[in-house]
Amino acid sequence: MDGAIHRAAGPRLAQAGAALAPCAPGDAVATPAFGLNPPVRHVIHTVGPVWKGGGHGEAAVLSSCYRRSLEVAEELGARTLAFPAIATGAYGFPPEQAARSVVM
Repeated sequence: MDGAIHRAAGPRLAQAGAALAPCAPGDAVATPAFGLNPPVRHVIHTVGPVWKGGGHGEAAVLSSCYRRSLEVAEELGARTLAFPAIATGAYGFPPEQAARSVVM
């Protein structure tokens, strides 16, 4: 999902994100949405945990990704959000366990 968002938004999104780096796993930062179509105004960037079997605090880090993203959205005054299934792709977090980690 990350790649698709960056392709759609254009190179300025990557440049803006790089200017805010590093973003620690479990944290979140926001940039303008650049080339994404309205009503999208911001992209909230978060770094999920790499799955290492579940015994290394992965669930807590994943929960923090969503919590911090919601906090950033509130700071921005966002009224709607769309979340991908964070860390379930290349980072290998099992989707079923990820869903349990984010239920608040």
